[in-house]
Amino acid sequence: PFDIDALKDAVKAKFAPLLDHVPAPNLKVYAANQEQIEDLLVHQAPAGATRDNPLVVKYPPPSTAKTNVPEHLEEVLLFMRDKQEAEQEASMYTDKQTMRETASQHNFKEELISHYQVCKQQGKGGEELECMVTKQFVPRDKCIAGHLLPHSNRTFLPSYGLSHLAINDVRNGILWAIGIEQKFHPPKEICLLYDPFASTWKFTVLNPLLRDKIIAGTNKTFGELHLQPVQFPHGKSPWKRILWVHAKLSIENALLNKWIEATEWEGEIEKFADLLRLRREQKRGEESDAAVTKWLEST
Repeated sequence: PFDIDALKDAVKAKFAPLLDHVPAPNLKVYAANQEQIEDLLVHQAPAGATRDNPLVVKYPPPSTAKTNVPEHLEEVLLFMRDKQEAEQEASMYTDKQTMRETASQHNFKEELISHYQVCKQQGKGGEELECMVTKQFVPRDKCIAGHLLPHSNRTFLPSYGLSHLAINDVRNGILWAIGIEQKFHPPKEICLLYDPFASTWKFTVLNPLLRDKIIAGTNKTFGELHLQPVQFPHGKSPWKRILWVHAKLSIENALLNKWIEATEWEGEIEKFADLLRLRREQKRGEESDAAVTKWLEST
């Protein structure tokens, strides 16, 4: 007897990979002159198939339907992808910091932990430190003792009324997640702004394209932290003068890139103008050294 299933197997093999998506039993094979009664003859021998009356093979097209992924699951997948990318960046950065962590960076980190009374806990992979900006616990090697004015710029310290030894002063440092350290230098995309009315610092994201990005070492995005307060223990604030100059340079860059509008930042720009005026006056000695020194010491 004729084996229609064997014919279907042969057809599927002949036209691979065109028919890879459909099982052989789901094929319909018949002679062209039998099309009008294909449902009756689909399991019978395709009688009369010749070069002039060719064999016909019918099969369902490949599925083009979009996978029905719930919206919340898509968000989770995107979050996981972004977090993985951030962690890869953090891993590369951590490798470069290894030597620093084993020497001066380790000591500086311990001093910052003590000065800012940073909380610790034991995580699955070892000791974790609380990031002073995100308030999330971060693995120790992903929590960086960041210098507000980096070592590479320590020659500028006298411009702030500070000695070169102040580079490793605790007021020149903050403990934060590695993702923040990566974006803080050079002055460009983020900064800390002091709000004198609230007597607090605010974490400010200037680059709008950064706001959806995961902060490496954490589960938060930069956008979630935008304009959120950054608290320090009473009387243990970092040097305002260094953070303000960093913020000034960052805002100038943001204005240049048209990330922000000047009208939205008039108040902050005015503060920076006052800061520069004081620095110029100190340099020229046109005002009382005592007044400038008091301002420098208080900030």
